[in-house]
Amino acid sequence: MDLKTLGTGLKGGGIRAAWIAGLILALVLLWSLTFPFRLELLRNAANRHFAASGDGRRLSKVIPGSSGGDFLGGIFAMEGSDSVLVIFTVMRDGILTPFAAEFSPDGSLLGTFPLGAHSSGIADLLAPGIIDLHLARIRARLPFGTASEKEGK
Repeated sequence: MDLKTLGTGLKGGGIRAAWIAGLILALVLLWSLTFPFRLELLRNAANRHFAASGDGRRLSKVIPGSSGGDFLGGIFAMEGSDSVLVIFTVMRDGILTPFAAEFSPDGSLLGTFPLGAHSSGIADLLAPGIIDLHLARIRARLPFGTASEKEGK
């Protein structure tokens, strides 16, 4: 192998690596910069679900800084109430299914429920501790509640 062939191979490999790095960077920027838009879509979808099921609850706004991190979803303020609704996703058989949990202002859980028909079917198949695991992680991110509640004491 001569140096010209080696240089050409390295150049081609470098160009491919730069393309891959550029695509990954573009995807990361797209993912992180579209959080507010995706949370608005999630809020609208949840409000449509509530309206279709005859539930009077509505989500009014996204609580700032509540998205991303250890759960896919967000924390939303409820219209006409001090409680918040947390929408999170649970993975079952490779499918992300949305669930919601309502928390009172003191951080206590008011209830959890699936969002949608598919989530309702999945809820019966989940292991009992899966939702509790998600709720423990979410409770640590709530914007209210006492420190001892957040530590689980």
